[in-house]
Amino acid sequence: MIKKSHLFLSLSLLPGLASAEDTLQTVLKRMKADAPTAITYKEKRTLKMLTENWQGSGTLYAAPPHTMLKEQRTPEVEIMGLEGKNAYYYQEHNDKRYQAELDENEPHAIAFNELMNDDLATLQKLYDTNFTASAGYWELTLTAKNKSAGNGKQPAKIVMKGAAEKAADSVTVIQMDGDKSEFTLSPATKGAAVQTTIDKLLKQIKG
Repeated sequence: MIKKSHLFLSLSLLPGLASAEDTLQTVLKRMKADAPTAITYKEKRTLKMLTENWQGSGTLYAAPPHTMLKEQRTPEVEIMGLEGKNAYYYQEHNDKRYQAELDENEPHAIAFNELMNDDLATLQKLYDTNFTASAGYWELTLTAKNKSAGNGKQPAKIVMKGAAEKAADSVTVIQMDGDKSEFTLSPATKGAAVQTTIDKLLKQIKG
């Protein structure tokens, strides 16, 4: 199964211009993909089905307008990718590849796609947005307007945090079933070398 919600987190890493005072609009502009971007991450997952937290690390990539990749290096190599409306998944240990059409009814998928293109209007149709800025830090919470919530389930959420006038340095995704993924992010790098790596990874996951 392709965990698209993990993949789309790469969008929140995109750096932009500093602003004198953080607002929802200025923070969203930093998330817009304007060049091939890469950032290393550490991930911790809290899953109801597991008694211990899962931990991993790797690199996230994004390239305009609709290409995103998550290259997990530990504990084992897995690559997830999105190119247009096609989602891909590759497991190195058994050399298995999967492909599926992006489910546009999945709120996280659409949300990060709109973040990548700085489309606040469409984003707000899908999520309630709550933005706060305090001394030295900002926080953005997206709460899904999901009709399937209920029956003991809470709406899915994405919580992003970052230092003032900077891109996000942490992202947390909370699923409706309570499973949670927490990402700690390193500073981003950009340029032609990143695009070369993206092209190589896309070729690898497509086979």
